[in-house]
Amino acid sequence: MNRSILFHLLFLFPMYLTAQHCDDCRYISYQFDSVVVTTEQFGQGINSDGINQQLMMDIYQPYGDTVTNRPLVIFAFGGGFINGTRTEEYVVNGCRRFARAGYVAAAIDYRIGFDLLGLFPNPTQELMRVFFRAMQDMRGSIQWFRHNADLGGNVYRINPDMVLAGGASAGAITALMMTYCDDSTEFAEIGNLNALNALGPWNSSSGTYQNYSWAPQGVFNIAGAIVNTDWIRPGDPPLVSTHGDEDNVVPYQGGNLDFGFTAIGLEGSYNVDEAARAAGVCSYLYTIPGGDHPSGNAPEEFYDAIYLRSLPRARAVIEGQSFCCPLAIDVQPDDIQVASLNEPFTPTLVVANDSGNAQSFYCSSVCVPGNQSASDDLIAHGTTEHFYLIGVAYEGNCLATDFNSISSLPIPNVPATQLTDFEVAPVPATTEIVFRPGTSLPGVVRLVLYDPRGTVIAERTAFGPESRFSVAQLPRGAYLLEVQHRGKSGFRRLLLQ
Repeated sequence: MNRSILFHLLFLFPMYLTAQHCDDCRYISYQFDSVVVTTEQFGQGINSDGINQQLMMDIYQPYGDTVTNRPLVIFAFGGGFINGTRTEEYVVNGCRRFARAGYVAAAIDYRIGFDLLGLFPNPTQELMRVFFRAMQDMRGSIQWFRHNADLGGNVYRINPDMVLAGGASAGAITALMMTYCDDSTEFAEIGNLNALNALGPWNSSSGTYQNYSWAPQGVFNIAGAIVNTDWIRPGDPPLVSTHGDEDNVVPYQGGNLDFGFTAIGLEGSYNVDEAARAAGVCSYLYTIPGGDHPSGNAPEEFYDAIYLRSLPRARAVIEGQSFCCPLAIDVQPDDIQVASLNEPFTPTLVVANDSGNAQSFYCSSVCVPGNQSASDDLIAHGTTEHFYLIGVAYEGNCLATDFNSISSLPIPNVPATQLTDFEVAPVPATTEIVFRPGTSLPGVVRLVLYDPRGTVIAERTAFGPESRFSVAQLPRGAYLLEVQHRGKSGFRRLLLQ
Protein backbone atom coordinates (compact mmCIF):
# COMPACT_ATOMS: atom_id res chain seq x y z
CA MET A 1 0.00 0.00 0.00
CA ASN A 2 1.19 3.52 -0.79
CA ARG A 3 2.57 4.92 2.45
CA SER A 4 0.89 8.36 2.08
CA ILE A 5 -2.49 6.68 1.58
CA LEU A 6 -1.93 4.40 4.54
CA PHE A 7 -1.04 7.40 6.67
CA HIS A 8 -4.34 9.08 5.95
CA LEU A 9 -6.26 5.88 6.59
CA LEU A 10 -4.67 5.24 9.94
CA PHE A 11 -4.65 8.80 11.13
CA LEU A 12 -8.40 9.22 11.13
CA PHE A 13 -10.71 7.60 13.64
CA PRO A 14 -14.32 6.62 14.22
CA MET A 15 -15.79 9.62 15.98
CA TYR A 16 -18.70 9.95 18.34
CA LEU A 17 -20.57 13.21 18.36
CA THR A 18 -22.55 14.69 21.19
CA ALA A 19 -25.68 15.48 19.18
CA GLN A 20 -28.69 17.73 19.33
CA HIS A 21 -31.95 15.80 19.52
CA CYS A 22 -33.33 15.21 16.04
CA ASP A 23 -36.63 16.99 16.70
CA ASP A 24 -35.06 20.37 15.90
CA CYS A 25 -33.40 19.21 12.70
CA ARG A 26 -36.28 18.38 10.37
CA TYR A 27 -35.82 20.13 7.01
CA ILE A 28 -32.15 20.82 7.97
CA SER A 29 -30.45 17.41 7.99
CA TYR A 30 -31.28 13.87 6.99
CA GLN A 31 -34.00 12.48 9.27
CA PHE A 32 -35.03 9.39 7.36
CA ASP A 33 -33.09 6.37 6.14
CA SER A 34 -35.42 5.55 3.24
CA VAL A 35 -37.75 7.20 0.75
CA VAL A 36 -40.72 5.97 -1.25
CA VAL A 37 -41.20 6.99 -4.89
CA THR A 38 -44.42 7.17 -6.90
CA THR A 39 -45.07 8.45 -10.43
CA GLU A 40 -47.85 10.76 -11.61
CA GLN A 41 -48.77 12.45 -14.89
CA PHE A 42 -49.19 16.18 -14.39
CA GLY A 43 -49.76 17.38 -17.95
CA GLN A 44 -49.02 17.08 -21.62
CA GLY A 45 -47.85 19.29 -24.45
CA ILE A 46 -46.67 19.38 -28.05
CA ASN A 47 -42.89 18.92 -28.08
CA SER A 48 -40.28 20.11 -30.58
CA ASP A 49 -41.01 17.12 -32.83
CA GLY A 50 -44.68 18.07 -33.05
CA ILE A 51 -45.72 15.10 -30.90
CA ASN A 52 -48.05 15.34 -27.90
CA GLN A 53 -45.81 14.36 -25.00
CA GLN A 54 -47.14 13.07 -21.69
CA LEU A 55 -45.40 14.83 -18.80
CA MET A 56 -44.60 12.69 -15.78
CA MET A 57 -43.00 13.27 -12.42
CA ASP A 58 -41.45 10.98 -9.81
CA ILE A 59 -42.50 12.02 -6.31
CA TYR A 60 -40.14 11.26 -3.42
CA GLN A 61 -41.46 11.09 0.15
CA PRO A 62 -39.73 10.15 3.42
CA TYR A 63 -40.67 6.58 4.22
CA GLY A 64 -42.69 6.23 7.40
CA ASP A 65 -43.27 9.96 7.81
CA THR A 66 -46.54 10.95 9.48
CA VAL A 67 -46.19 14.73 9.25
CA THR A 68 -48.76 16.61 7.17
CA ASN A 69 -48.49 20.00 5.51
CA ARG A 70 -44.98 19.32 4.21
CA PRO A 71 -43.05 21.70 1.94
CA LEU A 72 -42.75 20.72 -1.71
CA VAL A 73 -39.61 20.83 -3.85
CA ILE A 74 -39.80 20.77 -7.67
CA PHE A 75 -36.55 19.52 -9.25
CA ALA A 76 -35.83 19.88 -12.99
CA PHE A 77 -32.96 18.05 -14.71
CA GLY A 78 -30.19 19.62 -16.80
CA GLY A 79 -28.86 18.82 -20.26
CA GLY A 80 -28.72 22.06 -22.19
CA PHE A 81 -32.42 21.80 -23.20
CA ILE A 82 -31.31 19.10 -25.65
CA ASN A 83 -31.06 15.94 -23.54
CA GLY A 84 -31.51 14.67 -19.99
CA THR A 85 -34.27 12.93 -18.03
CA ARG A 86 -35.86 13.07 -14.60
CA THR A 87 -34.08 9.80 -13.70
CA GLU A 88 -30.55 11.22 -13.99
CA GLU A 89 -28.37 10.19 -11.05
CA TYR A 90 -27.87 13.73 -9.76
CA VAL A 91 -31.63 14.37 -9.87
CA VAL A 92 -32.37 11.21 -7.90
CA ASN A 93 -29.56 12.10 -5.50
CA GLY A 94 -30.99 15.56 -4.87
CA CYS A 95 -34.60 14.44 -4.51
CA ARG A 96 -33.60 11.69 -2.10
CA ARG A 97 -31.72 14.18 0.05
CA PHE A 98 -34.66 16.56 0.20
CA ALA A 99 -37.02 13.69 1.04
CA ARG A 100 -34.72 12.27 3.72
CA ALA A 101 -34.79 15.70 5.35
CA GLY A 102 -38.61 15.64 5.46
CA TYR A 103 -39.61 17.41 2.23
CA VAL A 104 -41.73 16.06 -0.61
CA ALA A 105 -39.63 16.29 -3.76
CA ALA A 106 -40.79 15.89 -7.36
CA ALA A 107 -38.42 15.16 -10.25
CA ILE A 108 -40.30 16.44 -13.29
CA ASP A 109 -40.32 15.97 -17.03
CA TYR A 110 -40.17 18.99 -19.27
CA ARG A 111 -40.10 19.21 -23.04
CA ILE A 112 -36.63 19.46 -24.52
CA GLY A 113 -35.17 19.71 -28.02
CA PHE A 114 -35.18 22.14 -30.94
CA ASP A 115 -37.37 22.13 -34.04
CA LEU A 116 -34.63 22.13 -36.68
CA LEU A 117 -36.94 23.70 -39.26
CA GLY A 118 -37.86 26.39 -36.74
CA LEU A 119 -34.22 27.41 -36.35
CA PHE A 120 -34.24 29.17 -39.69
CA PRO A 121 -34.33 31.97 -40.51
CA ASN A 122 -34.54 33.12 -36.84
CA PRO A 123 -32.89 30.82 -34.27
CA THR A 124 -33.71 33.27 -31.48
CA GLN A 125 -37.43 32.62 -31.88
CA GLU A 126 -36.90 28.87 -31.60
CA LEU A 127 -34.76 29.43 -28.52
CA MET A 128 -37.64 31.42 -27.00
CA ARG A 129 -39.92 28.44 -27.60
CA VAL A 130 -37.41 26.08 -25.96
CA PHE A 131 -37.29 28.24 -22.83
CA PHE A 132 -41.06 28.76 -22.79
CA ARG A 133 -41.99 25.07 -23.12
CA ALA A 134 -39.80 24.25 -20.11
CA MET A 135 -41.33 27.11 -18.11
CA GLN A 136 -44.84 25.93 -19.00
CA ASP A 137 -44.05 22.42 -17.84
CA MET A 138 -42.61 23.48 -14.49
CA ARG A 139 -45.69 25.67 -13.99
CA GLY A 140 -47.92 22.70 -14.73
CA SER A 141 -46.22 20.49 -12.14
CA ILE A 142 -46.80 23.07 -9.39
CA GLN A 143 -50.42 23.55 -10.45
CA TRP A 144 -51.01 19.78 -10.27
CA PHE A 145 -49.89 19.65 -6.63
CA ARG A 146 -51.96 22.68 -5.68
CA HIS A 147 -55.07 21.17 -7.25
CA ASN A 148 -54.40 17.88 -5.49
CA ALA A 149 -54.05 19.69 -2.18
CA ASP A 150 -57.28 21.58 -2.83
CA LEU A 151 -59.64 19.05 -4.41
CA GLY A 152 -57.68 15.82 -4.83
CA GLY A 153 -57.41 14.76 -1.20
CA ASN A 154 -53.87 16.09 -0.77
CA VAL A 155 -52.49 12.59 -1.29
CA TYR A 156 -48.91 13.81 -0.82
CA ARG A 157 -49.68 15.90 2.28
CA ILE A 158 -48.01 19.05 1.02
CA ASN A 159 -48.37 22.66 2.08
CA PRO A 160 -49.49 24.27 -1.20
CA ASP A 161 -48.21 27.63 0.01
CA MET A 162 -44.66 26.34 0.54
CA VAL A 163 -43.21 25.39 -2.83
CA LEU A 164 -39.53 25.60 -3.75
CA ALA A 165 -38.74 25.39 -7.48
CA GLY A 166 -35.30 24.59 -8.79
CA GLY A 167 -32.97 22.27 -10.58
CA ALA A 168 -29.53 21.89 -12.07
CA SER A 169 -28.09 23.58 -15.17
CA ALA A 170 -30.93 23.91 -17.71
CA GLY A 171 -33.37 22.91 -14.95
CA ALA A 172 -32.09 25.76 -12.80
CA ILE A 173 -32.32 28.16 -15.75
CA THR A 174 -35.95 27.06 -16.12
CA ALA A 175 -36.73 27.74 -12.46
CA LEU A 176 -35.03 31.15 -12.51
CA MET A 177 -36.79 32.15 -15.73
CA MET A 178 -40.19 30.92 -14.54
CA THR A 179 -39.90 32.72 -11.19
CA TYR A 180 -38.28 36.02 -12.08
CA CYS A 181 -39.34 36.51 -15.70
CA ASP A 182 -42.97 36.82 -14.64
CA ASP A 183 -44.07 39.41 -17.17
CA SER A 184 -44.43 38.97 -20.94
CA THR A 185 -42.77 42.35 -21.56
CA GLU A 186 -39.63 40.99 -19.90
CA PHE A 187 -39.61 37.85 -22.02
CA ALA A 188 -40.10 40.05 -25.09
CA GLU A 189 -36.59 41.40 -24.49
CA ILE A 190 -35.32 38.13 -25.95
CA GLY A 191 -37.33 38.43 -29.17
CA ASN A 192 -40.77 38.73 -30.75
CA LEU A 193 -43.48 37.13 -28.60
CA ASN A 194 -45.23 35.94 -31.76
CA ALA A 195 -42.80 33.02 -31.56
CA LEU A 196 -44.97 31.70 -28.71
CA ASN A 197 -48.34 31.89 -30.47
CA ALA A 198 -48.64 28.15 -31.05
CA LEU A 199 -47.73 27.42 -27.41
CA GLY A 200 -50.47 29.42 -25.74
CA PRO A 201 -50.70 32.78 -23.96
CA TRP A 202 -48.02 34.06 -21.61
CA ASN A 203 -49.44 32.63 -18.38
CA SER A 204 -50.33 29.25 -19.86
CA SER A 205 -48.91 25.94 -18.75
CA SER A 206 -48.93 22.38 -20.01
CA GLY A 207 -50.57 21.26 -16.80
CA THR A 208 -53.99 19.76 -16.33
CA TYR A 209 -55.12 22.40 -13.82
CA GLN A 210 -54.22 25.77 -15.31
CA ASN A 211 -56.45 27.79 -13.01
CA TYR A 212 -54.11 27.25 -10.07
CA SER A 213 -51.15 29.47 -9.22
CA TRP A 214 -47.71 28.31 -10.31
CA ALA A 215 -45.73 30.90 -8.33
CA PRO A 216 -43.13 29.34 -5.99
CA GLN A 217 -42.15 30.71 -2.58
CA GLY A 218 -38.43 30.15 -3.13
CA VAL A 219 -35.87 29.02 -5.70
CA PHE A 220 -32.84 26.75 -5.52
CA ASN A 221 -30.34 27.04 -8.34
CA ILE A 222 -27.46 24.68 -9.09
CA ALA A 223 -25.24 26.00 -11.90
CA GLY A 224 -28.04 27.99 -13.50
CA ALA A 225 -28.43 31.44 -15.03
CA ILE A 226 -30.98 33.96 -16.29
CA VAL A 227 -31.14 36.11 -19.41
CA ASN A 228 -31.47 39.43 -17.56
CA THR A 229 -30.87 40.00 -13.85
CA ASP A 230 -32.99 43.18 -14.03
CA TRP A 231 -35.98 40.84 -13.95
CA ILE A 232 -35.30 40.26 -10.24
CA ARG A 233 -37.29 42.91 -8.38
CA PRO A 234 -38.05 43.83 -4.76
CA GLY A 235 -40.50 41.41 -3.19
CA ASP A 236 -39.52 38.47 -5.40
CA PRO A 237 -38.99 35.02 -3.78
CA PRO A 238 -35.69 34.28 -2.00
CA LEU A 239 -32.96 32.30 -3.69
CA VAL A 240 -30.28 29.73 -2.76
CA SER A 241 -27.57 29.09 -5.38
CA THR A 242 -24.54 26.87 -5.95
CA HIS A 243 -22.09 27.40 -8.80
CA GLY A 244 -18.47 26.57 -9.64
CA ASP A 245 -16.42 29.63 -10.52
CA GLU A 246 -14.71 27.74 -13.38
CA ASP A 247 -17.91 26.53 -15.03
CA ASN A 248 -17.27 26.19 -18.77
CA VAL A 249 -20.88 25.46 -19.75
CA VAL A 250 -23.17 27.86 -17.89
CA PRO A 251 -21.33 31.09 -17.01
CA TYR A 252 -20.64 31.76 -13.33
CA GLN A 253 -20.84 35.50 -14.01
CA GLY A 254 -21.74 36.77 -17.49
CA GLY A 255 -21.28 34.89 -20.74
CA ASN A 256 -22.95 32.78 -23.39
CA LEU A 257 -24.76 29.48 -23.34
CA ASP A 258 -23.61 27.96 -26.61
CA PHE A 259 -25.88 25.49 -28.42
CA GLY A 260 -23.54 25.10 -31.37
CA PHE A 261 -25.97 26.49 -33.95
CA THR A 262 -26.81 29.52 -31.81
CA ALA A 263 -25.93 31.09 -28.47
CA ILE A 264 -27.60 33.37 -25.98
CA GLY A 265 -26.12 35.68 -23.39
CA LEU A 266 -26.80 34.66 -19.78
CA GLU A 267 -26.12 36.05 -16.33
CA GLY A 268 -24.79 33.29 -14.06
CA SER A 269 -25.27 32.69 -10.35
CA TYR A 270 -22.74 35.29 -9.21
CA ASN A 271 -24.53 38.06 -11.11
CA VAL A 272 -27.93 36.71 -10.07
CA ASP A 273 -26.90 36.80 -6.41
CA GLU A 274 -25.54 40.34 -6.73
CA ALA A 275 -28.70 41.56 -8.46
CA ALA A 276 -30.98 39.88 -5.92
CA ARG A 277 -29.17 41.47 -3.00
CA ALA A 278 -29.27 44.86 -4.69
CA ALA A 279 -33.05 44.46 -5.10
CA GLY A 280 -33.48 43.50 -1.45
CA VAL A 281 -34.27 39.86 -2.32
CA CYS A 282 -32.76 37.41 0.16
CA SER A 283 -30.07 35.41 -1.65
CA TYR A 284 -27.25 33.04 -0.75
CA LEU A 285 -24.51 31.81 -3.11
CA TYR A 286 -22.22 28.87 -2.36
CA THR A 287 -19.28 29.24 -4.75
CA ILE A 288 -17.24 26.10 -5.42
CA PRO A 289 -13.65 27.35 -5.93
CA GLY A 290 -12.25 25.92 -9.15
CA GLY A 291 -15.52 24.09 -9.77
CA ASP A 292 -16.51 23.19 -13.31
CA HIS A 293 -20.01 22.35 -14.49
CA PRO A 294 -21.37 19.58 -12.25
CA SER A 295 -21.70 16.06 -13.57
CA GLY A 296 -23.70 13.05 -12.47
CA ASN A 297 -20.71 11.08 -11.22
CA ALA A 298 -19.75 13.53 -8.47
CA PRO A 299 -18.85 11.97 -5.09
CA GLU A 300 -21.39 11.86 -2.29
CA GLU A 301 -19.62 14.57 -0.31
CA PHE A 302 -20.12 16.93 -3.28
CA TYR A 303 -23.88 16.52 -3.01
CA ASP A 304 -23.79 16.83 0.78
CA ALA A 305 -21.80 20.06 0.56
CA ILE A 306 -24.54 21.52 -1.65
CA TYR A 307 -27.66 20.27 0.04
CA LEU A 308 -26.59 20.60 3.67
CA ARG A 309 -25.84 24.26 2.96
CA SER A 310 -29.15 24.71 1.16
CA LEU A 311 -31.48 22.86 3.52
CA PRO A 312 -31.27 25.22 6.53
CA ARG A 313 -31.95 28.18 4.26
CA ALA A 314 -34.84 26.34 2.66
CA ARG A 315 -36.24 25.79 6.13
CA ALA A 316 -35.97 29.52 6.77
CA VAL A 317 -38.03 30.16 3.64
CA ILE A 318 -40.78 27.71 4.56
CA GLU A 319 -40.98 29.10 8.10
CA GLY A 320 -41.18 32.69 6.92
CA GLN A 321 -37.73 33.64 8.22
CA SER A 322 -34.90 35.49 6.54
CA PHE A 323 -31.40 34.08 6.16
CA CYS A 324 -30.18 37.52 5.07
CA CYS A 325 -29.77 39.46 8.29
CA PRO A 326 -27.01 40.49 10.73
CA LEU A 327 -27.34 37.39 12.94
CA ALA A 328 -24.38 35.05 12.52
CA ILE A 329 -23.30 31.67 13.86
CA ASP A 330 -19.92 29.93 13.74
CA VAL A 331 -19.39 26.23 14.44
CA GLN A 332 -15.97 25.70 15.99
CA PRO A 333 -13.63 24.12 15.24
CA ASP A 334 -13.86 24.76 11.51
CA ASP A 335 -13.64 22.04 8.88
CA ILE A 336 -11.20 19.55 10.37
CA GLN A 337 -9.53 16.21 9.91
CA VAL A 338 -9.46 14.77 13.40
CA ALA A 339 -6.97 12.41 14.99
CA SER A 340 -7.30 9.51 17.42
CA LEU A 341 -9.35 10.87 20.31
CA ASN A 342 -11.63 7.94 20.93
CA GLU A 343 -14.08 9.97 22.98
CA PRO A 344 -17.07 12.30 22.35
CA PHE A 345 -16.45 15.36 20.22
CA THR A 346 -18.35 18.46 21.32
CA PRO A 347 -18.55 21.46 18.96
CA THR A 348 -18.87 25.04 20.12
CA LEU A 349 -21.49 27.35 18.65
CA VAL A 350 -20.59 31.04 18.65
CA VAL A 351 -23.49 33.40 17.94
CA ALA A 352 -22.84 37.03 16.99
CA ASN A 353 -24.86 40.16 16.22
CA ASP A 354 -27.85 39.02 18.25
CA SER A 355 -29.87 40.96 20.82
CA GLY A 356 -29.29 38.45 23.58
CA ASN A 357 -32.30 36.26 22.84
CA ALA A 358 -30.96 34.06 20.04
CA GLN A 359 -31.61 30.34 20.22
CA SER A 360 -28.97 28.04 18.76
CA PHE A 361 -28.53 24.33 18.10
CA TYR A 362 -26.70 22.09 15.70
CA CYS A 363 -27.57 19.09 13.58
CA SER A 364 -25.32 16.38 12.24
CA SER A 365 -25.66 15.22 8.65
CA VAL A 366 -27.35 11.99 9.73
CA CYS A 367 -29.83 12.45 12.52
CA VAL A 368 -31.86 9.24 12.69
CA PRO A 369 -33.34 8.20 16.06
CA GLY A 370 -32.54 4.56 15.33
CA ASN A 371 -28.83 5.43 15.25
CA GLN A 372 -28.82 6.97 18.68
CA SER A 373 -27.37 5.29 21.74
CA ALA A 374 -29.38 4.40 24.82
CA SER A 375 -28.42 7.73 26.35
CA ASP A 376 -29.98 9.53 23.34
CA ASP A 377 -26.94 11.80 23.33
CA LEU A 378 -24.40 10.15 21.06
CA ILE A 379 -24.53 9.44 17.35
CA ALA A 380 -21.84 7.17 15.94
CA HIS A 381 -20.30 8.18 12.61
CA GLY A 382 -17.48 5.68 12.40
CA THR A 383 -18.85 3.94 9.32
CA THR A 384 -18.86 6.97 7.03
CA GLU A 385 -16.03 8.78 5.27
CA HIS A 386 -17.40 12.22 6.11
CA PHE A 387 -20.01 13.71 8.32
CA TYR A 388 -21.09 17.25 8.83
CA LEU A 389 -22.22 19.71 11.46
CA ILE A 390 -24.84 22.31 10.62
CA GLY A 391 -25.11 25.08 13.17
CA VAL A 392 -28.34 27.06 13.33
CA ALA A 393 -29.25 30.21 15.25
CA TYR A 394 -32.51 32.11 15.14
CA GLU A 395 -33.85 35.24 16.74
CA GLY A 396 -37.18 36.74 15.79
CA ASN A 397 -37.52 36.56 12.03
CA CYS A 398 -33.82 35.95 11.43
CA LEU A 399 -31.97 32.66 10.87
CA ALA A 400 -28.23 32.08 10.50
CA THR A 401 -26.45 28.85 9.67
CA ASP A 402 -22.91 27.49 9.37
CA PHE A 403 -21.64 24.29 7.73
CA ASN A 404 -18.60 22.29 8.81
CA SER A 405 -17.09 19.15 7.35
CA ILE A 406 -15.48 16.55 9.62
CA SER A 407 -13.35 13.76 8.17
CA SER A 408 -14.04 10.43 9.84
CA LEU A 409 -12.85 7.15 8.36
CA PRO A 410 -13.08 3.73 9.98
CA ILE A 411 -9.66 2.39 10.94
CA PRO A 412 -8.80 -0.56 8.71
CA ASN A 413 -7.60 -3.87 10.02
CA VAL A 414 -3.80 -4.09 9.90
CA PRO A 415 -2.85 -6.71 7.28
CA ALA A 416 -1.21 -9.89 8.54
CA THR A 417 2.05 -8.88 6.83
CA GLN A 418 2.21 -5.70 8.92
CA LEU A 419 4.09 -5.49 12.20
CA THR A 420 1.92 -5.62 15.30
CA ASP A 421 4.21 -7.15 17.91
CA PHE A 422 5.23 -4.02 19.80
CA GLU A 423 3.97 -1.62 22.45
CA VAL A 424 4.09 2.18 22.63
CA ALA A 425 3.27 3.88 25.93
CA PRO A 426 1.94 5.92 27.58
CA VAL A 427 -1.21 7.02 25.70
CA PRO A 428 -1.57 9.94 25.90
CA ALA A 429 2.06 10.92 26.43
CA THR A 430 3.46 14.08 28.00
CA THR A 431 7.26 14.21 28.07
CA GLU A 432 8.45 10.88 26.67
CA ILE A 433 7.33 7.74 24.88
CA VAL A 434 8.46 4.22 25.65
CA PHE A 435 8.86 1.66 22.84
CA ARG A 436 8.90 -2.08 23.70
CA PRO A 437 9.39 -4.56 20.81
CA GLY A 438 7.98 -8.06 20.99
CA THR A 439 10.00 -11.25 20.67
CA SER A 440 9.35 -11.34 16.90
CA LEU A 441 11.33 -8.09 16.47
CA PRO A 442 14.95 -8.95 17.37
CA GLY A 443 17.74 -6.55 16.65
CA VAL A 444 17.56 -2.94 15.47
CA VAL A 445 14.12 -1.32 14.88
CA ARG A 446 13.64 1.97 13.04
CA LEU A 447 11.03 4.47 14.33
CA VAL A 448 9.63 7.27 12.17
CA LEU A 449 7.33 9.95 13.61
CA TYR A 450 4.84 11.85 11.37
CA ASP A 451 2.80 14.95 12.07
CA PRO A 452 -0.90 15.23 11.00
CA ARG A 453 0.10 16.31 7.48
CA GLY A 454 2.23 13.21 6.97
CA THR A 455 5.54 15.07 7.29
CA VAL A 456 8.43 13.20 8.91
CA ILE A 457 9.46 15.15 12.01
CA ALA A 458 11.76 12.63 13.74
CA GLU A 459 13.59 9.34 13.11
CA ARG A 460 15.13 7.15 15.81
CA THR A 461 16.75 3.74 16.21
CA ALA A 462 15.52 1.39 18.94
CA PHE A 463 17.41 -1.61 20.31
CA GLY A 464 16.77 -3.95 23.21
CA PRO A 465 13.68 -4.64 25.32
CA GLU A 466 12.85 -0.98 25.96
CA SER A 467 13.78 2.39 24.42
CA ARG A 468 12.76 5.84 25.67
CA PHE A 469 12.49 9.01 23.59
CA SER A 470 11.78 12.56 24.66
CA VAL A 471 8.74 14.30 23.11
CA ALA A 472 8.66 17.26 25.48
CA GLN A 473 9.81 19.65 22.75
CA LEU A 474 7.03 18.70 20.30
CA PRO A 475 3.78 20.70 20.02
CA ARG A 476 0.83 19.08 21.74
CA GLY A 477 -1.43 17.17 19.38
CA ALA A 478 -1.77 13.94 17.41
CA TYR A 479 1.04 12.05 15.66
CA LEU A 480 1.62 8.79 13.84
CA LEU A 481 4.52 6.45 14.67
CA GLU A 482 5.79 4.02 12.03
CA VAL A 483 7.83 1.01 13.18
CA GLN A 484 10.14 -0.47 10.51
CA HIS A 485 11.86 -3.87 10.75
CA ARG A 486 13.29 -6.03 7.96
CA GLY A 487 11.17 -4.52 5.18
CA LYS A 488 7.90 -4.50 7.11
CA SER A 489 6.06 -1.70 8.90
CA GLY A 490 3.54 -1.24 11.67
CA PHE A 491 1.77 1.89 12.91
CA ARG A 492 0.53 3.43 16.14
CA ARG A 493 -1.24 6.72 16.73
CA LEU A 494 0.11 8.96 19.48
CA LEU A 495 -1.43 11.81 21.38
CA LEU A 496 0.72 14.34 23.19
CA GLN A 497 -0.92 16.32 25.98
